[in-house]
This record gives sequence, C-alpha cells and structure tokens, in this order.
Amino acid sequence: MTPAAASSIRVARVLGGCLSYIAILLGPACHRQPGSGTSKTPSTARAKSPPPGARDPSPRPKVAVPVVGCPSEGQVGPLPAPEPATRDVALSPDIASQVSFYQAEMFPPLLAPRGWACSAAYGSDGSTMLIEPSANRGEPAEAGPLTGPAVFGSAWTGITSGREVVAELQTLIFAQPHPEDRLVQRHSRFVEYTTPAGTIGLGTEQSPLEPGPLPVHGAVRIVGPSSEPEAHFLAVRLPPDLDRVTRAIIDQMSEGW
Repeated sequence: MTPAAASSIRVARVLGGCLSYIAILLGPACHRQPGSGTSKTPSTARAKSPPPGARDPSPRPKVAVPVVGCPSEGQVGPLPAPEPATRDVALSPDIASQVSFYQAEMFPPLLAPRGWACSAAYGSDGSTMLIEPSANRGEPAEAGPLTGPAVFGSAWTGITSGREVVAELQTLIFAQPHPEDRLVQRHSRFVEYTTPAGTIGLGTEQSPLEPGPLPVHGAVRIVGPSSEPEAHFLAVRLPPDLDRVTRAIIDQMSEGW
C-alpha cells in the first residue's frame, strides 16, 4: 500500500463518514453543527496557548525555497506529483533553510518543515493537503490517530457542495467560536486561531489532527464575493522550538496561496 493510501486510511478513521468524495479520501471536516461534539477525545489538560509570535513587519530578502510535488487522489482518479521546483519568497535565511513548499496538481504551494511527506485530495467541493513527518507514513496498522506534528490545509468553494463547510467555518470564526479557542482577527476576512493542547476546536475538528500534547495554530481566510465565498483553512502543529516556522507558515497563508 502506498504512503498516500495509508494516510487516507488514518484520516478516514479519525473523521468517520462524510458525504463528499474529498472528505472521505483525505480529511476535510465533515459537516457538523458548529461547536457540536465529535468522537475525538481530549488527551491532555486544557491549557491556553497564545499564537506563536507576532508578524515581523521588517523587510526580508527573497530566498529560493524548494517546492516538493505531492500526489493527489480525487473523483476523476489519481494525479501525479508536480515536478520539483524552487520558489522565491521573502523569508529569513534561517527559516528558509528549515522549510519547503509542498504543492499538488489541485492545491497551491503550502509551507511546511523540510523533508516531510505529503498527499492531497480534490473534488467538486474543494481540495486538501496533509503534510507530516516521513516517519509517520506506513501500512494501515501504523496509520493511527494523528496526535503529533503535522500541517493541514484545505480550500473550499462556496458555489458547489463545499458551501456547507464554508458556512460552518464562517460561523466558527465570526459567530459561534469554540469556547476553548483563542481567535485573533487580523482583518475582516482573516482570522488566526489557537486550539489549546488536548482540546476540541477549530484545529482538531476541521482537520484530521486529533487532540494531543501540543496546541494547534492556524488561520481561516474568506475570499471571493459574499454571494459566492471560498474558505481557506490552515492547521499547524509543531513543537515549541519551531514556533518561528509556525509563524512563517501562517504568514505565507495570509499573503495568499
């Protein structure tokens, strides 16, 4: 069995049945009532965790960062990984040396720690990408709950079957947030969040990441006209010594996928 298939099995175990092809395959959120319970069980004490630092407004030189191709599965069949490339971005050299972009045929480049493995899924409702340490990949017996480091991104369209997820994300960041989540609204359509360790919130309910010993940081961005909005979602769980990498991943999302 391929690593991508093992990852898909992990996600299916975590999230259970969903209606859309993409959700079944690689782990976007199943449609639920915002804030409702899930089968995910908190595993550690609840502790508030602030977002990993503030954005650095100082000018940064552009440096070349590797772009890694990721295979995709979707409703019209598998798609091969794009060819390796490089991308010039404004990052400090020390951060640039620790990260790569990961890109699939139907998902834009997403920043994550260098040397990890990735897989993606696509459908009429949108697309998703899961990036995790290479050592996490294996046969189904090894593909247990994802409680460790990972980066997950999803992009949902509001004009097809993804409209339910878009509406749910808007509710969770603007009207009825999870009580444990900490939200920081950067502007009217971009909200950063932190789901504390061991809790259910945006970071663990809207991604294949299970509650675990580390917090989940991320962001939600609403784009497009209000009549047909799209939602971009990011969940990042890295150890504290990579807080600056977490900050860089969120900043890259805010600048546009």
